[in-house]
Amino acid sequence: MQVVRIYTGDDGESHFGEIDLPYEKVAAAERTAVDNAENVHFRRNAARSDLRDIRRLP
Repeated sequence: MQVVRIYTGDDGESHFGEIDLPYEKVAAAERTAVDNAENVHFRRNAARSDLRDIRRLP
């Protein structure tokens, strides 16, 4: 997964850069490692066909 990183450089200005987040296998899913700065991780799961009929909106 690519994300855009926004950071302050040594020049005190804001900068943008793209980084790849590697995923690790966790049970039946994959997730990124925990980011020490904010303890943020992203998770993705396989599509589940049993969820499509849970609730139908009028």
